[in-house]
Amino acid sequence: YSEVEILVSETGDRFTLPATMWREQAPSPYGWLGGLSWNDDGDKLAFDIGFDGYSPMLFVAEFHDSDHLQTTQYALADPYTHVGDNAWWGDTLCYTASDRARLRLVCQQDDGRSTTPTPQDDAVVWDWQPAGRDVVVLMASTDTLADLYTLRNRRTRPLTHINPQADDWTMPQSRIVSWTAPDGTTVEGMLWLPADHDGTSPLPTIV
Repeated sequence: YSEVEILVSETGDRFTLPATMWREQAPSPYGWLGGLSWNDDGDKLAFDIGFDGYSPMLFVAEFHDSDHLQTTQYALADPYTHVGDNAWWGDTLCYTASDRARLRLVCQQDDGRSTTPTPQDDAVVWDWQPAGRDVVVLMASTDTLADLYTLRNRRTRPLTHINPQADDWTMPQSRIVSWTAPDGTTVEGMLWLPADHDGTSPLPTIV
């Protein structure tokens, strides 16, 4: 399984970050490493650890003059679950997060405060990249196919129209449905229905 090894380019020295937080102290000692991203100043390294059967964990290692100061696990704001695509937007760490049946772009400060720059409630962000003051996102929704947008102050501007042939398609109806699990957790999913379904007749179900 992966280790986080740091190479100091000026001296050629190498050292490995202590892995106790995502090995012995994690729900499983067999996590795998992903999503490494340095901030612009080169003093913070973000990375995530994924697991089979457990939610991923997000960490930030801090450095000063090539010395490792500390590694902190980022506590994600409820109800987000970390998915990946870690990158720094200025001094803020952003990543893709699961919010029940959606994928959000979440930006989180050191003190745990988080924002979701994407405006649509039903948006699904497949990929993203910071671009100066803006963010470029590959985003879809329940009634639109994926396209590229620039994003600033929760406002989007389309950059592409990749599938013009779909403008005349009849799109299905979509609904968000939720239920309560035995442990009290609210579980949510998407229900897709034929475009002309009026709710008066039963339909076959595919789960």
